[in-house]
Amino acid sequence: MTDVFELHHRPARGATVRSRVGPLVLAAILVALAALSVVALVTQDLGSRDDPGSGDLMTAWFFVVAGAIGAVLVLVHTWYTWPDTGASQVVIRLDDAGPRLRKGHFRDDTWYAVPWASVLAVSYAPIPLPETADAGLRDLRLLRFVPDPEAVIPDGPPGGLDHVLRLPPRESVLTFVAAATWDDDLRELLRWVRAHRPDVRVDDSVPRS
Repeated sequence: MTDVFELHHRPARGATVRSRVGPLVLAAILVALAALSVVALVTQDLGSRDDPGSGDLMTAWFFVVAGAIGAVLVLVHTWYTWPDTGASQVVIRLDDAGPRLRKGHFRDDTWYAVPWASVLAVSYAPIPLPETADAGLRDLRLLRFVPDPEAVIPDGPPGGLDHVLRLPPRESVLTFVAAATWDDDLRELLRWVRAHRPDVRVDDSVPRS
């Protein structure tokens, strides 16, 4: 077992189609729409100099502008979100210094690190949810690096499910929410902790499928 453990992103089922293929197809359609409108403007008599407000002319220009702007916006958004659906993205890194959790989204490379001396335990459990929570969240798991009560843990970047977890900021920043598809990867992380940090308690209460 290596001295460094890296947990790589595991995209949700269908995420590649939603975040990569779909937007690229949409951008291609918008570019084609703009290109066809340009061709119509150049090759067809959509309006005359005496009638610059011709409906066909205005419509063609609308499709040129809307198609070009729409394609650019879609491509920029796709470029920004592209790494979030790739398996090469590292979301948690463990080494001799301590755990590091990636808290940024997409291309924002924001990491939060704490020393092992501040970690009392590592817990992997079904996510605690109130009765009013969305049923779609029921299968989520929560990986927590539980801080020592006496450790000074500065507040870090907020998480997307902080309102559901209801953890204080010093604990929320040390959590990682995952779907059931992450079970094998996260249990490998727990094995690494057991092997390299025997002083850190490991709790695993997620039912095995």
